[in-house]
Amino acid sequence: MLAGAVLGIVGAAFKGYLDRRTESRKNETAAWLDLLAPLRVAAEDLSRQLKQVFERVQKEENIREAQQMDRHNPVNYLQFWFWQCKDYVTNPDENWPDDQRLQHFALHSGGMGNEATSTLYLTAWYLFYAIQVRFRPPDIESKDWTEQLRSHVDNVRHAYEAIEFYPVTQDSTGLSMKGEGRTVKNFRQFGESITNRTERGWFLTLTDVYFKLHKCKDEQVNEIQRSLDALAAFVKKR
Repeated sequence: MLAGAVLGIVGAAFKGYLDRRTESRKNETAAWLDLLAPLRVAAEDLSRQLKQVFERVQKEENIREAQQMDRHNPVNYLQFWFWQCKDYVTNPDENWPDDQRLQHFALHSGGMGNEATSTLYLTAWYLFYAIQVRFRPPDIESKDWTEQLRSHVDNVRHAYEAIEFYPVTQDSTGLSMKGEGRTVKNFRQFGESITNRTERGWFLTLTDVYFKLHKCKDEQVNEIQRSLDALAAFVKKR
């Protein structure tokens, strides 16, 4: 009887251990699917995009101001389109209502304006996942790994701060990308938000950072890329 009781206790304990392991694996799988895999893709995509657009705006340094500032005669200059994105947010013209701003975004975001609008979207998309790491870290059994992940996210955060994309504003941008439930806004929803009177103000700093990108130093942009690449590589090893 005693042996049977001991076996029962051991069996129950082992079953409890297996149940905890199963639950832990389920949580880690959910964390990977919902946060870590999208975070890695977002970091990789943003790093590639940033390299491409910075190289291009550096070559456009001598564009005349008039070429950048005529909304009615758009030109195929990236600086112009970064200005145009900022204009969606800041232009006070009452004769340019929200529906016209959105229509302009829709018409040009797949053409001449794509490089600028997609850069803004990829940045905001990345920040949506980055803020979750900071405030709702993934349910991973290894707390040390989670802290290292947070450190990598903070490195990206500080690198963007060096080009005047300040931490609290990064957080508000990420929060503004929240869609239904816990999903991120898609590109169309982002266009609707950045042209909407009640929402667009939260994207002002995002647009301003890229409007001034051509003034940044090589080492500043390189540091953003390095920190994004390091974050993606760290998550990939998981």
